[in-house]
Amino acid sequence: MVKTRFSSVDVRAMVNSIRPSAVGCKLTNIYDINSKVYLLKLQRRGFKCFLLLESGSRFHLTQYSRDKSSVPSNYTMKLRKHLRNRRLTSINQLGADRIVDFQFGHGDSSFHLLLEIYVSGNLILTDQEYNILTLLRTHSDHETKVAMRQVYPLEKAMGLLKCPITDFPTAIEEIIDTAAARAENQEIAEIENDEEKDLKGKKKGVESAFTKRSKKRVSHSAMPLVMILHKLAPFADPVLCASCIAKVSEAAGRPLNNAFKFTIDDLALDEAIELLQGAAELLLETLRSVSRPDDLGGGSMPELSQPAEGIDVEDGEEEDEDEDAPVTNGASPETPSAECGISSEAAVLAQKGPPPEALAPVVPGWIVRKQVHAPPSEPTWTNEEFTALSPAPASAEADALLSFASFHRCVDEFFIQLEEHKAVEQKAQHAQSVMARVERIRADQGRRLEQLVSEQEASERKARLIERNIEFVDRALAMLNTMIASQVDWGELWREVKRQQRLGHPIAEHIHSLNLEQNEFKILLPDIDEDEEEDDKDGNEDRPMEVVPLDLNLTSHANIARLHSRRKETRDKTARTATHAEAAIKSAERKAQQDLNKYELKQSIRRVRPAWWFEKFIWFVSSENYLVVAGHDALQTEQLFLKHIGPDDAFVQADVAGARTCFVRNPEGGEVPPATIREAGTLTLCHSSAWDKQIVISAWSVPVKQVTRGKPPEGDYHPVDGFFVVGQRHFMPPLHLEMGMTLLFQVSEESGSERHKGERRSRYLEAMAACQEAVPAAPLPAADAEKVEDKEPLESDSSVQDEDINADNDEKVDGGAHDEDETPKETDEAEDEIAEPPEVRDPGSKSKVCVSKAEQHRRGKTNADDDASAETHFDPPQRSPSAREGREAEPETQKTKGPAPLPRGQRSKAKKMKKYADQDDDERELRMALLGSKNTKRNADSAGRSPPSRGAAEIHGHADAPQQENDDVGVSPSASATKGAGNAKGSSSGQASERPPGPRRPPPAKDLEFLRAGCQAEANSTNALQLRRLDLLTGQPQPEDEVLYAMAMVAPYCSLGGPYMLRVKLTPGNLKKGQAVRHCLKIFEEQLDRRNWKQLVQAVPENEGTSMMCGSCKLSMPGLQKLQALMRKEKKKESPDSGKQQQGQQPKQKFPKK
Repeated sequence: MVKTRFSSVDVRAMVNSIRPSAVGCKLTNIYDINSKVYLLKLQRRGFKCFLLLESGSRFHLTQYSRDKSSVPSNYTMKLRKHLRNRRLTSINQLGADRIVDFQFGHGDSSFHLLLEIYVSGNLILTDQEYNILTLLRTHSDHETKVAMRQVYPLEKAMGLLKCPITDFPTAIEEIIDTAAARAENQEIAEIENDEEKDLKGKKKGVESAFTKRSKKRVSHSAMPLVMILHKLAPFADPVLCASCIAKVSEAAGRPLNNAFKFTIDDLALDEAIELLQGAAELLLETLRSVSRPDDLGGGSMPELSQPAEGIDVEDGEEEDEDEDAPVTNGASPETPSAECGISSEAAVLAQKGPPPEALAPVVPGWIVRKQVHAPPSEPTWTNEEFTALSPAPASAEADALLSFASFHRCVDEFFIQLEEHKAVEQKAQHAQSVMARVERIRADQGRRLEQLVSEQEASERKARLIERNIEFVDRALAMLNTMIASQVDWGELWREVKRQQRLGHPIAEHIHSLNLEQNEFKILLPDIDEDEEEDDKDGNEDRPMEVVPLDLNLTSHANIARLHSRRKETRDKTARTATHAEAAIKSAERKAQQDLNKYELKQSIRRVRPAWWFEKFIWFVSSENYLVVAGHDALQTEQLFLKHIGPDDAFVQADVAGARTCFVRNPEGGEVPPATIREAGTLTLCHSSAWDKQIVISAWSVPVKQVTRGKPPEGDYHPVDGFFVVGQRHFMPPLHLEMGMTLLFQVSEESGSERHKGERRSRYLEAMAACQEAVPAAPLPAADAEKVEDKEPLESDSSVQDEDINADNDEKVDGGAHDEDETPKETDEAEDEIAEPPEVRDPGSKSKVCVSKAEQHRRGKTNADDDASAETHFDPPQRSPSAREGREAEPETQKTKGPAPLPRGQRSKAKKMKKYADQDDDERELRMALLGSKNTKRNADSAGRSPPSRGAAEIHGHADAPQQENDDVGVSPSASATKGAGNAKGSSSGQASERPPGPRRPPPAKDLEFLRAGCQAEANSTNALQLRRLDLLTGQPQPEDEVLYAMAMVAPYCSLGGPYMLRVKLTPGNLKKGQAVRHCLKIFEEQLDRRNWKQLVQAVPENEGTSMMCGSCKLSMPGLQKLQALMRKEKKKESPDSGKQQQGQQPKQKFPKK
């Protein structure tokens, strides 16, 4: 018989097998598979596992996921309320009983989850004092009651031995005496019952029941030793007791064939006591082999360190969710990371590493199999039992054992095969029921056809009978019509027919019945031919008669015609019925096949997919096989920058509210292709407020080498999202807000590594490499080299030089004359200033007022802008000679063009600028201070500091970090770049000491450091190795590939134009994220043909795609409407049955009338 329940030794072995992996993990969620099976999701840094609890049967770590209930039960919700987000601090066995205590938390805030693995089982939640909060079932005995608001009886948990081994003789005698007394009492009770039956039998004259009874009374001397040992050591199951008795007896020179039949009567009492003592010692030694020193009875396994008192492991719950280590499932917890050489639990919790017991050895396990042979098929091996004790099979049975490194892996595989076998049986039963339904439909249609054919034959036969007896039928019709015409009562008429039948009337004898309401009667006609009729006259033999209905209003020939017309109608109906029956049978077979295919696709058990390190972030693989990652929040973005990003990567951002900071991973170095940069910019814009507002705007990128974090760099920089960007930013053209969802299939390295290598290759890099090989590299001119390089803003030692340079640049923007002896550096600066939008100089403050392109369009003419800037531009106190000469040439050009009227908004501004032209900065600040005015943004710009944003203060922890706020998502990139340049120039003008008023808090120590990308990366990180394995993720698997898993990917639609056979375009719309992901997965499943690929799509969880969606969207793809129509039809077919069930479950509510 197959073993399906844990014993006490199995419970002890499983507790010590899962302790190294499960203790110290946080319980993230609880799922109910059914009413008795529950799944606990445990997680800590770099490790994730699932703990399965089945009431009354088992508990173990599993590497398989199972179909969960769509709606959690009330019991599951109660468990989640008390246990979710708590640490599993200990796992213990209560005594030596089949009860496991899972403790979550420490001290007064702890909870206990008790699993009972006996009888019907139970799963009980208690508080720190073991007061029962909830449980699966309530049970009680004579002394205790297990129910709500009761204290769980811990003292009832059984120990190891009933008494010490030295007291075994007395205990054995008591057991024997108790058994003898029980047998004697039973025999007395049977005798009394027999006597009562005997007295009752004598009264009835029946033989005595006592003499008839042949039942043998069991004597106490025939008590098996296995039963006695089980009473002395209740933790041991009878199989283990029999094994220990057989080993001790064989060591004593008495080999046993069957230890279960070895009774105490087969040995002397002293020998039996000695044998039982040796077997008890062997039982304890067996239990110690799977126990640790802190368990009841001690153990030979190494001791696990306990958490230090006073350390609250709940403090790090929020941080564990965002740990950067790659998460692995419980498939191989026996090979943990080799980072834990720490002995103190406090040091472990401080470093957020795995606990020290992760290195402790686990209990191995074995599966014992037996060979089953059915004559038609070949012999197969089936699992018989699982054990944590090393079996010693014969050499011929070497294949009958399967060994595992850990006992929980052994039990997991054992029960998985049982569940798969049950699933196969359920599929066979389902197929049998479906085909039985088809057979019923086929039989029903066949029965209908047979009935129509029989009706057709009957009509033809009755017409033939009337034709052969036409004279007799005419006389019968005439006689009945005459009787009816005499206006005789119908009852009297029938009595007259009966009377004539008794008198032997030849016509009346053939009348079977009258139905005068329908004006019909039935007549008995013989089925004979003319030759047979002559023979009948000679022989006077009786012939079988048949009832034929006739209409009294019709003649015999008219009745024959009516029967023939009915036969023709029946024949046509038979043909139509045959056609419809064939269609109905084909439809039933098609539906049955669809049902079988759908049921075949359902996978209740599947292996948990190992996660990639970047799946916790927003990610996608570009069309050129580059990994692009972004954080869900500021904390993840910081982790990416400090731990996962290298010096050759790219930094992508956009000047729009809520834009995600994207990083393009480039571990191999070299140039990142422009197409990948544009795809990353699309992701940045789509994950911002531009998606909801449907605004098309540009993104920009810089190498990561130009990006720092923490302490602001010296000189000019651009602050964005907590980072400081130094140097020139490369802006992209406006990008489309188009995302797409697809599926990536992970293939095995043996089958698809070479086949799919280079699917997402970069044509840009190939073309550049080809050009470099064809054309030898030539040095670039100095001017072009300066344009290609990132130009650092100039820093001057005096404010006079800055004013001269700015004056020269302003003159070049206004179209003034250029000086001949101008240096190349000044020429480059002039070209940069020309690329910027027109600007107006404010003499009161040394900042620039930027004019957007929309404002230029409203002005209508660029000449008017030049004139306005020339009129409102006042000379500063100090001027360079070249600037003064250029200013003298301006009036001549203005006279030729003529003055142009200023716009409405510029007139008042020009008046104010003329009014306060004589004021310098110090006088203006003094006047503003006397008026009590607040520090404006212009003052902040002149001081080189912009008002700190709230997000930056929260991220960095100090308010002095400059932050550029773009509340308006429509800010152009050039305007933002000019604004950043103005801030940089103001910061170098010597006014950086000014700060906006308000309370300040000192920055934390981390922000005082100068942090670069990858400064906290681990030395032996596996991230780079996984990036090289991106070729294993393909969007177009081949039939020859071994496809392992499928995973959802949401990426810019422009990156999905390559080898992707499944893709759906996502644009801003009204469909919610979860509904969009469900629709996409359904569409992908319908488009696939292979059954195993469909199962992989079904295994993709919805939250994988939902976490990467930008927001509400609209789906679009070729043939989408047809697929949605088919999905709606299937939903309608399923909805009526469920709707009827729901309507039947909901009682009608009656509301009182007012």
